Amino acid sequence: MNIFKVLSSRKKFPEEQMSVLLGWLMHPTMEHGLGRLFLERFIEKVVGDNNTEIIQKLDAIANDEIIHSLEEYVDDKENRAFIDVVYLIDDYVFAIENKIHDGAFMGGQLKREYKGLLKKYSDKKIVMVYLVPNENPDTRNEYDSLVSIIKKPHMSFFVIWSDIVCKIIDSLISDEKEKTIKPMPIQTRIMLESLHTFILDGFCGYGFLPDRGSSGWAKITEYGDNLTGREILHIISQPNMKNMWIGKQEIESKLSKMSKLEIETEKFYFRDKPSSKASSWITGERLEKIYNDAH
Repeated sequence: MNIFKVLSSRKKFPEEQMSVLLGWLMHPTMEHGLGRLFLERFIEKVVGDNNTEIIQKLDAIANDEIIHSLEEYVDDKENRAFIDVVYLIDDYVFAIENKIHDGAFMGGQLKREYKGLLKKYSDKKIVMVYLVPNENPDTRNEYDSLVSIIKKPHMSFFVIWSDIVCKIIDSLISDEKEKTIKPMPIQTRIMLESLHTFILDGFCGYGFLPDRGSSGWAKITEYGDNLTGREILHIISQPNMKNMWIGKQEIESKLSKMSKLEIETEKFYFRDKPSSKASSWITGERLEKIYNDAH
């Protein structure tokens, strides 16, 4: 079960709630058991080599010196705005404007937020992060309008959910497996795995995927070659679809060595009947069981 997909199966998942979840994961003292790992990795992935100073400042301060806020209000009379997630780290303001649905952008929003932050935190360096589900002309134009006014030492970054958050989740699960970080609570690991799938599925609920080549949603009705495990699991969750066939050479042997995340991203053949030797095909019902038993 993926609780994110359950809650968004009839309507879009609320963007505000995803911002709350992101802020919670980044908060070093919350009960997720990750400490400041998520916050550190998020900032490192966003800024990269562009600004190592903020990472050094984060390393140098205690948890209770990291100030966090959600829906932070800024107002310089002309520029009123609410910013989804804000972290104050020494003399840095790390501000995230989050979007999880296409079409949710607001023209001029980033400029208003940036100008409001400049007024409110005139003695600090602003790092603006535009976190979006994908790049399209609207999100890119909105971000470019911010770039046109931002000046050093302030910075801005355009980042995509799957490129940042999914890779952080992958690294945390991999590091836990390799025992280079302490074990996380099982509830946190399950939640992260579910979130990973939810992000890659375009923040859509059961029975829906982003329509290929467009920004809309479409009920899954197609089947064919080269579908990901994630797409196939969506399809076979629908009535009367568990008798479909999933194909890959020596499929049982390969699946037995895969994690849930690996199954979700692997590509398979998907047909109404096998088209080669039996060892290369399993039913949707069998795939679902292997997936549920995987780690």
